[in-house]
Amino acid sequence: MSSAASPHPRTGVRWLFGLLLGGLFLFLALRGIPLREVLHALGKASPGWTALALLGTALNNLAKVRRWQVLMAGRGQRMSFALGLRAALVGQMFNYVLPARTGDLSRAYLVGVQGAGTVYTLGTIALEKLVDTLFYGLLFLLTALFLPLPGWVDQSGGVLLAAAAALMLGAWYLGRSSDGALRLALRMTQQLPQALGARLAPRLRDALQTLEVMQDRRALRNMTLWSLFIWGMAVLPNWALLRALHLSGGWLAAMTTLVFLQAVVSLPGVPGRVGVFQYACILALGLFGVGEVPAFTYGVLLQAVAVLPVILGGVVSLKGAHWRATTQGG
Repeated sequence: MSSAASPHPRTGVRWLFGLLLGGLFLFLALRGIPLREVLHALGKASPGWTALALLGTALNNLAKVRRWQVLMAGRGQRMSFALGLRAALVGQMFNYVLPARTGDLSRAYLVGVQGAGTVYTLGTIALEKLVDTLFYGLLFLLTALFLPLPGWVDQSGGVLLAAAAALMLGAWYLGRSSDGALRLALRMTQQLPQALGARLAPRLRDALQTLEVMQDRRALRNMTLWSLFIWGMAVLPNWALLRALHLSGGWLAAMTTLVFLQAVVSLPGVPGRVGVFQYACILALGLFGVGEVPAFTYGVLLQAVAVLPVILGGVVSLKGAHWRATTQGG
């Protein structure tokens, strides 16, 4: 077998680390949890509230695609909604089951090869992540106003909000002066070996053109409105499932759970986020007096509602893309 076909050693290390980390969190979450009680509580979950949670998950993902269209239109690129949805689902699926944020690269490739360019598309994804980080920081701040959070969450959230605000300001400034920044970047590439400079120059141009959307007031307004809707739909399933399982806490508990999940689930390499998801829910809902058994049950149901449909959608989208590529190639 050639070296090119062999898996990279670091990939195996990430998988092993992810499995060990997931196993650790699953052990912490399962300590003293009678699974029979969990199954009994899941069987009593309200179908209506669970359906509302599923609707929130669907609207969240659809809105993400619409916002991505706004970002892709920065230099006149038009991405169809169907293509964006397929790529987003495949990307999220890979992010859930593979280490090192592989899904973001797959999203950039699946859309970039359609004409926008992989570097430009990857730049829009990076800008999307930056916007979401800023909104996560704002959600953290809003939650912290009403509820004293543990020190590790408090400190990490504050640092993250400050960093996201600084980066967003930098992106806005670069977007306003992108022509000058591009000229400077191109002059710098001229100091490199000719072959390297020729390859790097168009990629720098594509990367900087991503920020041109920051000059468009209408695009900025639409991006902000869609982001508000996206984060609202991220909180909705959390709240609906609290009602489905008859748990206390209301909207504040739903927001707190989202803050904890975003802080913990971002740990790299944990396949499917199994264990991490449930442990974060136990920590978050424990602040509202919810016991470990109902909190674990909530984590299982929330993961099924928020993660499983995305993984299934990604599998279907990936098979569809493979079928189209095969028929077009033939």
